[in-house]
Amino acid sequence: MKIKLNIKNKLKKENENNIRRKDNIEKVKEYKFDTDSMSAKLISKEDNVLKLEIGEKKKRSGYVKKDTIIKKYVNNFFKNENKLPRNYYRLFVAMVCLAILSTALVIKNYNLSDMEDFLTYSLDKDEVVKASSSIDTNDMTNEAILEKKVEEKNTNVAVKKEVKKEVVEKLVFTKPLDGEISKIFSNDKVIYSKTLELWKTHDGIDIKADIGKNVLSIEKGKIDKVYEDSFLGYTVVIDHGQGYKSCYSNLSENIPVKQGEIVIKGQIIGQISNSAIGEIKDESHLHFMLIKDGAVIDPTYIIKN
Repeated sequence: MKIKLNIKNKLKKENENNIRRKDNIEKVKEYKFDTDSMSAKLISKEDNVLKLEIGEKKKRSGYVKKDTIIKKYVNNFFKNENKLPRNYYRLFVAMVCLAILSTALVIKNYNLSDMEDFLTYSLDKDEVVKASSSIDTNDMTNEAILEKKVEEKNTNVAVKKEVKKEVVEKLVFTKPLDGEISKIFSNDKVIYSKTLELWKTHDGIDIKADIGKNVLSIEKGKIDKVYEDSFLGYTVVIDHGQGYKSCYSNLSENIPVKQGEIVIKGQIIGQISNSAIGEIKDESHLHFMLIKDGAVIDPTYIIKN
């Protein structure tokens, strides 16, 4: 009887254990937890029953959901949660408008450049290009326009060379009239003046000549002045360029040239007279001066016979 009771007790315990095991397994299967916010840790495994420790899921530092970041910026911009000033929105709208405008302009220019035809030409150095002057610019081809531009450039270069040649042309001065030098140029020594009865410097040369004798231009130039000097009488000044000016004094009142007139070498510009009050006691003569860059120089070393 005892053996039977023991067997029955064992069977009864086994049945109870099996029922308890099944209940635990069902509970584990039915238990649900949020894997995003909770974590499960295996504690032990006894009698085929899993024991889990449920706790809060640990997250790494700095972790933020992507959808949370996007949602935050959208709320900040549209709902203005950070209470941004209106100027920020105005600036944003202006930047968007500028971006759209610049993109449209780039696309438009790109399309226009795509429609143009570009031609390239190579010209030899020795090749002479000529374009007909009768061609209408509206009907001219790109090649004709290029040829015309090359011709105009060559013409301009030739004109510039000619002008440059004229500017550097050497001036050759001749005597204003034939005659002896009665009084020399002196700027460092004094010479006696009969009219003033004193010793003084002489800023030109006196060329002896009879009254009424013609006075000639020593070189081509432009009449700079025609006036009456209180000391030297009626005077003509000619600008020859390159810094040179010639001055003719003691002339008669009837001067055949005027200020601004262009004269050539050897042209008559006046006649000898006695209008120079400061040299009235000297023999009839031409008082002649040569000026270089504003300074009076000795003309006897420059004027050729």
